[in-house]
Amino acid sequence: MSRTLARQLHIHHNTVSQAYTDVTALQLLSRRQGSRLVVRTPEARADMRHPDMDDLINQTIRVARSYGYSIQELSRRVSERLAEEPPDHILVLSSESWDAPAFAARGRKRRQMPRKGLFAPRS
Repeated sequence: MSRTLARQLHIHHNTVSQAYTDVTALQLLSRRQGSRLVVRTPEARADMRHPDMDDLINQTIRVARSYGYSIQELSRRVSERLAEEPPDHILVLSSESWDAPAFAARGRKRRQMPRKGLFAPRS
């Protein structure tokens, strides 16, 4: 299939094969038995489960390597990006009684992040 299309478009068959791989990774196509590719409907894409985190990491490593980036460079850049991200939660420790739901509601309005609190029992 990719060789025929490559000949029609006057491009290398690896280019077509990589395009199919990329479009499949975007979940616009799905592979069926053999080498058959099927276009996914928007409904089918919406029903799909989230990809496994390990699969996402592995795909990122493969793509980075294919562009010539080293694992060390990828690791450094990911660490930099994660350090720039705001925290996705905060932890509040208190020995005093206070209105935790009101505090959490105010905080969510400001930063839109979940909060959890641990409260020490009063002695």
